[in-house]
Amino acid sequence: MLAPLVYLHRQFYGGPFRVDEDVDVKVHESCTPESDSHEIVTVGVPREAMDFLARAVKAGHPRTVAVHLSETIKKVLRMNFGGDDYSLTKERSAFLWKWSNRAKELIEEEKHLHASLQPHLQQLLRGKRLLLLKEVLVSLNYPDSTLVDEISSGFTLHGWMQESNVFPKDLKRPEYSLEMVRNMAKGLNPMIFAQVNSTSDDELARATWESTMEELEKQ
Repeated sequence: MLAPLVYLHRQFYGGPFRVDEDVDVKVHESCTPESDSHEIVTVGVPREAMDFLARAVKAGHPRTVAVHLSETIKKVLRMNFGGDDYSLTKERSAFLWKWSNRAKELIEEEKHLHASLQPHLQQLLRGKRLLLLKEVLVSLNYPDSTLVDEISSGFTLHGWMQESNVFPKDLKRPEYSLEMVRNMAKGLNPMIFAQVNSTSDDELARATWESTMEELEKQ
């Protein structure tokens, strides 16, 4: 025997109205220009406890992190937490074996690449296997195909950024041109210097200065 419907509440609306069902927006049959008002009655459908839980699990939590993950990340999570340990260990070992050998083959080419970098980048990227990283990303069909090239040349601090094809696109046009920023700096820099110079906390100033000098030594 079916359980009776549970009456929840009713609302009155003036004029035509629309009803959303899933992704389709449908106009109610009684929605006509001549309609003065409409009554919407909301009712609940009782369910068995297990049926309710099954539907709740299927719907998922609206704030769940999983809905924001790419299929690649979901695949990795399934392999790590849903697969068997033997297959996971075997795949990891094969990956490390392949690319460890390839790293040895690329040693000389890596040296030539690092020697061609700008002096400050040579310091920052010392020991980084850039060519190996590039080959790994290509083998994995990583969407950001220019990532290693940008690392090798240094990421620009102004102008338009390259599209990564990984992160969501969010176009932000610059408020000022480079020339405008340079002109503004003539007044902003002395003002910022005056604000910092006026601090009465000698201990903080000394610690900041020492940290700055340490960073300079590390280049």
